Amino acid sequence: MFGKVIYYDKAKVEDYTAIITGKAVAEIKSIQKTTNKEAGVDFPLISAGIGGSATYELEAKESILHNISEFEKLLKDREDYFDFTVGDDFALETIPRGQIVKFNSSVYIPEAFDVIQMIEQFKPTIMNRATVDMENDEADAFQVFFNTQNAKILILSNLDDAEICSLIESSCLKIPYEGLEEYEEQEVSILARTLDASLVSKDKAFFEPLKHFIKLNRTIRKTMTTNVPSELSPIYSDADYRQFEIIAIYD
Repeated sequence: MFGKVIYYDKAKVEDYTAIITGKAVAEIKSIQKTTNKEAGVDFPLISAGIGGSATYELEAKESILHNISEFEKLLKDREDYFDFTVGDDFALETIPRGQIVKFNSSVYIPEAFDVIQMIEQFKPTIMNRATVDMENDEADAFQVFFNTQNAKILILSNLDDAEICSLIESSCLKIPYEGLEEYEEQEVSILARTLDASLVSKDKAFFEPLKHFIKLNRTIRKTMTTNVPSELSPIYSDADYRQFEIIAIYD
């Protein structure tokens, strides 16, 4: 498998690998290697006639594509794994919640979400200007209120002619946000976990800025039924949809 990783949720891969193998995933930080310093071995010009050994510490370099490939090998032939890229012996509507699927699809970000991303991009400037005349306590409170750290990104894809809605972690994106535009017309491989057992009504918003972006609690959101800027209005699908938790995207 040779390609480019677009998105990779390392924590989920490690969690699910531990469930499959029954063992916690050990992360190798470095490797020690001891080399004999004999004449003609490793350092013939420097160590000629000198005995003994030298120990070197090698830094382990992670390969994300390798990790994805190994994870897929563990998934193969499991009853809770459905690979739509190799056959059509199953249908999406028969797959229950909590299963892992692999499928090919383009990915698309609704234009309405670009405004949210722009706010996230310019958040430091907004925060500085908004808090310049505030007392320290007020500024701290505003920072908490406007907490968008590790904001989620909304992407749409398609499987079995059904719209798939997913919220991915911005910290797990391996390309710039703007680079996702390349894959609106190009199919990529997607590994994901199903979050529901059936289609969700298009009347239910799949992205609520006050919940998923600014992260207000339910009580505060209920009180803000009016005077909400249009840029922070919920985003709806044009059709009933399924919700997936994306694990990896690569081309």
